[in-house]
Amino acid sequence: MKKRAANLVALWLVILLLVALSAGPALALVDDNSVSSNSIVDLTIKAVDIAKGAIKTAKLANKAVTTLKLADNAVTSAKIANGTITDADIAGGAAIAASKINTAGANITAANFTYASPKTGYLTLLGAAFGPEASGDTFDKYWYYVYATNNGADRWFIAPFALPNGATITNISYVVWDNDAVIDSRAMIRRHANDFSNDTMALADSAGASASWQTAPGGAIGNPVVDNANYSYTAEVKLDGTAGTNIRAGKVIITYTYTTPGD
Repeated sequence: MKKRAANLVALWLVILLLVALSAGPALALVDDNSVSSNSIVDLTIKAVDIAKGAIKTAKLANKAVTTLKLADNAVTSAKIANGTITDADIAGGAAIAASKINTAGANITAANFTYASPKTGYLTLLGAAFGPEASGDTFDKYWYYVYATNNGADRWFIAPFALPNGATITNISYVVWDNDAVIDSRAMIRRHANDFSNDTMALADSAGASASWQTAPGGAIGNPVVDNANYSYTAEVKLDGTAGTNIRAGKVIITYTYTTPGD
């Protein structure tokens, strides 16, 4: 009888122990550092399971962190090593605002900038800006046009001009009043070398007689790229001072393209 009672007590003690263990943490029976990788179900470790600062650099495989692992706007200036951003890292279409460029002490000129596509410019030389090539030629001017007054054909009038270095001249046109059925007028642009030799770059001729302003188109442009270091440039118009003629030079329009802001 005593033996049976002892066995019952022992059984209840075992039952109480099992109940106590089932109510407490399951890992109470697991020793520290005893759970290996093989005992962890794949893909079950979550961010909340990892203590802050637990993952050291040595635990990361080289080149294992990819773009997909980084949140947008996560990389700050403090995370970028000084002096490591190169030209190749900046997109061609980045369109960096001028306000972002520190020009203090920098030797930045217009030549450091290039437009994404060529820009078109126009230079207009009014007839009143032209002066006679020969000192004996007489003329008269309104505020915008000029005409020869002394007898004799082929009176040339000249106006110097300047365009941005490296610009490309693409066209000239001549606005002229030519009411003479026999004599035509001509406009041209020329370049003059440092030794004062010169060559004609383009011509534009009036045609026929018209009692109104006409625009004479220009022809092909020779040596169109402006080289201010080695050449200077002039526009010239040919008029006629014979009595009874009615030829007036209104303006010469020079069209050009450029890829930088210019000089």
